[in-house]
Amino acid sequence: LLFGSNYDNDIWPGLLYVNKKNVTKTGWEAGTTGDISKWVSKYGSVTINAAGYQLAWAGMNEKGLVMSTMALGETKNPEPDQRPPLASPLWMQHIFDTCATVDELIATDNIVRIKDTVDHYLVCDASGDAAVIEFLDGKMVVHRQDSLPIKALANRVYSECVSELKAGNPKNINRSTIRMAQIEFLKRRLHFAAVIRIP
Repeated sequence: LLFGSNYDNDIWPGLLYVNKKNVTKTGWEAGTTGDISKWVSKYGSVTINAAGYQLAWAGMNEKGLVMSTMALGETKNPEPDQRPPLASPLWMQHIFDTCATVDELIATDNIVRIKDTVDHYLVCDASGDAAVIEFLDGKMVVHRQDSLPIKALANRVYSECVSELKAGNPKNINRSTIRMAQIEFLKRRLHFAAVIRIP
């Protein structure tokens, strides 16, 4: 498997952390019931952090779950409810600590609520299962399998990028859609090369 990401943020000092397993952790805010999230890290991980320890920007855990983030202006956080909230980078660390698969990541939406995110996420596990996770209209939106024709992410809503790409060359094409088109072109070219076994 190959997973790539670029870092295009104005915050330059990236920090590389090794996060140990079997460490008790907590969030710092309560849900509407007064409960604060508390967990023990099941998996160790390596993360790139822009804000500080336990506040992941991207990374991979020992089970091979890898995730990265990109800004998305259309993001709308879930409204407060009984689920304890975790700020976006702490939510990512919670995912690395507790999840081995994309299925497990999706299931966390029933347990914790992401807060203060302005991003969407590209995630892949060791089996090759990949997903784009977005928070639109206050709900988790997951693109995977048939709804993930291109395993790539740009700074636009995923479904809009795919729709523009399928439409051909739209008049108002922007850099995000161009990047998606380049990835699709490369994917098709690599598949063609594999099928006819070009050395």
